[in-house]
Amino acid sequence: MRLEDGDYLVLIRDRPSQDKNEALFEYRLRWLIEPLFRFLKSSGFELEDTHLTKRMRLKKLMAVLALAACWAFKAGIWKAQKRPIPKKTHQRKAVSLIRYGLNYIRETLLDPLKKDQISPLIKLLSVVPFWPDDLIS
Repeated sequence: MRLEDGDYLVLIRDRPSQDKNEALFEYRLRWLIEPLFRFLKSSGFELEDTHLTKRMRLKKLMAVLALAACWAFKAGIWKAQKRPIPKKTHQRKAVSLIRYGLNYIRETLLDPLKKDQISPLIKLLSVVPFWPDDLIS
């Protein structure tokens, strides 16, 4: 596939497909989770710095980090709807939705002048589905 900037995207699979768009769809789905792994490891929660070795402690930490990451993602989407993420000169977003949300959560919780904004952030923790359609398109 030829990309907008003139480069090519080549996808190779381990199984044949009758639909040429199936591989591209799977690739898109995969890249929805790759930023999460990067965020958990090096761009946000520094998971690799914990040095935990006990299985149960690591499982609990992963559960807490998963909840925190979901909260940050939802907060990022919520904030981006109010104030879009700025774009860099190459037209990509300056930060990811999850980083945008985590920065907003941190700023809100640490600033006593923003205590009126805490309640909407807490509401984002609800289990109500929150997935705008345009995220994977």
